Amino acid sequence: MALWFLLVVQVKTASIDSNHAKRDKHIRNEDFLNVDKYPTASFVSQGFKPLTDGRSQLTGELTLHGITRPIVVDVVFIGVGEEPWGGHRRGYRGTTTIKRSDYNMSHDLGPMADSMALDFFIEGIRK
Repeated sequence: MALWFLLVVQVKTASIDSNHAKRDKHIRNEDFLNVDKYPTASFVSQGFKPLTDGRSQLTGELTLHGITRPIVVDVVFIGVGEEPWGGHRRGYRGTTTIKRSDYNMSHDLGPMADSMALDFFIEGIRK
């Protein structure tokens, strides 16, 4: 069965919440997200490839800090079913790793801090 869909995700960068106000303020400033200059980050899908055992790969472009780069997101199917309100949902978890330096975020945190793991939880509702 061929599946095709367009997934567009846009996040307000100022919405970062690490449960630590001073850290959030620092992450929002010019050292990292620079939310005044780059108020949104986005992902636009370009392809979806089913693999095996409920796993897939989602390809697309991530725009962060004003730079757009291709990424591959490893996707795991979580589940499907009817909801209590009469709808039908499917759930997925996606993971990928990016480098801050690829998006011109160069504030020095040491060499191990360039790599960032991103987790996405996506729920689709049948229309």
